Amino acid sequence: SGVSYSAFPVVDEANLLRGVMTEARLRRLDADGRGADPLGDHMRLREYVRESQTLREVLAAMQRLGVRQLCVVDDAASKHVVGIVAMSDIVGALLRSDERAPASVASVRGEAR
Repeated sequence: SGVSYSAFPVVDEANLLRGVMTEARLRRLDADGRGADPLGDHMRLREYVRESQTLREVLAAMQRLGVRQLCVVDDAASKHVVGIVAMSDIVGALLRSDERAPASVASVRGEAR
């Protein structure tokens, strides 16, 4: 989608969400001489969204958390990461005509790699 991401999911071997690391936090840690610390010592388990949630629900979550990107999981129980959604993805989809706008985040999220 051409989005430059700044928040990245931290997953285990099964691709289950364990936390989130931001580019800004990585830069601060490196500047503080802690760039060699284990990632798990500094990641945060921030709120995530389920791919079945509506775009408006995801925008509300972003607003409440003060973030522009969120991890997308298949469901809250497994936390299997399926992508990342950016505010720009959602705004673009909502600006299209209402007849063609997708109803859920699954249709606009970036793919997990």
